[in-house]
Amino acid sequence: MYASDPEKYRARAREYAKSNPEKVKRYREEHREERRIRKYDRIALENKGGKLSKDIIQKLWKVQKGRCPVCKADLKETGYHLDHIVPLKPRTGEPAGKHEDANMQLTCPTCNLKKFNKNPIQFMQEMGYLL
Repeated sequence: MYASDPEKYRARAREYAKSNPEKVKRYREEHREERRIRKYDRIALENKGGKLSKDIIQKLWKVQKGRCPVCKADLKETGYHLDHIVPLKPRTGEPAGKHEDANMQLTCPTCNLKKFNKNPIQFMQEMGYLL
């Protein structure tokens, strides 16, 4: 079992990846979204707990119509980041957001990197969208 000797299983996985690079590459491309969600789930468990639904990206894409909610850019052209609307680790003195579907959005990489850990209202004011 993995728990009894994790290094043994990791070594076997590394060997497989070296001997089958095309299969590994194809698998990673086909399962990119799932891997991204699992990454966020691991981060959330370290911080606050919570899980995202497996089809969160497809749901958000449909709701947002493939557009960044901040700058309205086409996410097919720019790519996207899965972003917490209210950050899990906000600036000091501000309430933390939860790691759940209702606190997620797809933003273009530029807007997400500008937003970082800012409160969404403060960020939109800085961008000139709110008074």
